[in-house]
Amino acid sequence: MTLIETDRLILRELDLDDAPFILKLVNEPSWLENIGDKNVNSIADAERYLNEGPLKSYQENGFGLYLAELKLKKYPVGLCGLVKREGLEHPDIGYALMPDFWGAGLASEAARATLEYAQNSLGIAQVLGITSMNNASSIRVLEKIGFRYDKEISLPEQGEPSRLFTLL
Repeated sequence: MTLIETDRLILRELDLDDAPFILKLVNEPSWLENIGDKNVNSIADAERYLNEGPLKSYQENGFGLYLAELKLKKYPVGLCGLVKREGLEHPDIGYALMPDFWGAGLASEAARATLEYAQNSLGIAQVLGITSMNNASSIRVLEKIGFRYDKEISLPEQGEPSRLFTLL
């Protein structure tokens, strides 16, 4: 079921059929460097990741990470959505694209649409942005959609400090 539609993308809830794509995405070097190793090394691990992450979040929070697909081809290119993290009062916007789709503005397009969906459809007044300290690409996406750097934070599930961004 389509939740969010942009000029070029459809964002929909993930399901267990997306496990092969998740296995590929979460093992990309850029994911491992900027988001971390989720210990997803098989289809079964990807199904576990989906069940314990996005699918659980849909039930508990009414939102989560969504699959981003090219609208015309129904081809998965990445994830974008909202994450409720321990240690943060508000959800944050998360996104990751396969490297073949970097540089075309798709991350900004998906993130902007997700932010609008959060505010207008879900009634979430405050959305945050989180990046690893040196993730320049992610920082640019957040700034492009209206976020500004607030401060450095440490979250319980992450070993390294992160940058926290808030909306203007």
